[in-house]
Amino acid sequence: MPDFTQIRDFIQTMRWQDWVDILVVTFIIYQAIRVMRGTRSMQMVAGLAVGLAAYELSVRFQLLTLNWILSNFLTYIILILVILFQDDIRRALTQMARLTFSRAGTELVSTVNEVVRAAFQMAEHRVGALIAFEREVGLKSYIEVGTTLDALVSDDLILSIFKPGTPLHD
Repeated sequence: MPDFTQIRDFIQTMRWQDWVDILVVTFIIYQAIRVMRGTRSMQMVAGLAVGLAAYELSVRFQLLTLNWILSNFLTYIILILVILFQDDIRRALTQMARLTFSRAGTELVSTVNEVVRAAFQMAEHRVGALIAFEREVGLKSYIEVGTTLDALVSDDLILSIFKPGTPLHD
């Protein structure tokens, strides 16, 4: 167990630049996790962590063949990361460029009212719809595949999307 005086002495020797450095790195890691949350990228990160753990074990237990394979793999890790996370990198850079802010409460209430109104109209005409609201589980991988509409949510828009035979249906 570490001696608390050593920890206190270490903290007292830190410069203000060290604290700023720690805060910036923490912020960058937090933003990266926030962007990847709810996407397939989290699974890829877990896979890379397993690969790095396997490399460490191959070094520790002198598993020469596994170590050689993983060493060659890790030589190209930057290129591999860019290829694996190209969608997430593009999304993160786009989000940084936009500096998006969260919606106001009244706009959210209006959106929910429009969706409810459309749902009642579709129920009257026996038209089914699957409408998903993003919360804890991300929908980014589905959004990237679909058609982007730069429009405010309205009951007419929703009805036209779910009406069979229209270009955006299904």
